[in-house]
Amino acid sequence: MSRINYKYKDTNEWKMKGLKSLGSSALFISSNILTMVSLDAGPWLIGLIQTATIIFAISAVLSAIHFFTRPEKDYIIVDDEGILIDKGPLRGKKDIPLDQIRKIVDREEVLVVDQKAEKAGVVNDVEKEKSLVIEQHNGKEALIDAGNLTDEDVHRLKQEVKGRVGNTVEIL
Repeated sequence: MSRINYKYKDTNEWKMKGLKSLGSSALFISSNILTMVSLDAGPWLIGLIQTATIIFAISAVLSAIHFFTRPEKDYIIVDDEGILIDKGPLRGKKDIPLDQIRKIVDREEVLVVDQKAEKAGVVNDVEKEKSLVIEQHNGKEALIDAGNLTDEDVHRLKQEVKGRVGNTVEIL
């Protein structure tokens, strides 16, 4: 069989996160400039502030690049050996062998965004979070954020796993 790649869904969320990261970088640099202008400190303290600013600014720019290019990256790769799930920058990838998959479950959670509204009995500001949970024979679970995939890709992923694992996997 072949290898199938599922890319991150292209949404404005990634662009917004990238812009926020660039804004953070601009904030680090501007606060550094203000600090340097108003601070009468020794060379050691100035060097420390400059180094910290450079590290934070570079980190924010790299984060922005990551978010801007996210729709081009593979979120999930399914091959003859297993499923590889991208966990994001600096977190690596999670590898799940096909022979360990016992069940795939659709999970939808409702998150209350406005807790004051909840206390007042009016819950109108909620956010739904859809995910797929891959339960393994060893009792471990792997979470796939279904919001990172199109609905069609979620359906194709389930069918692909069922086709590769066979009737031993339960898809709920």
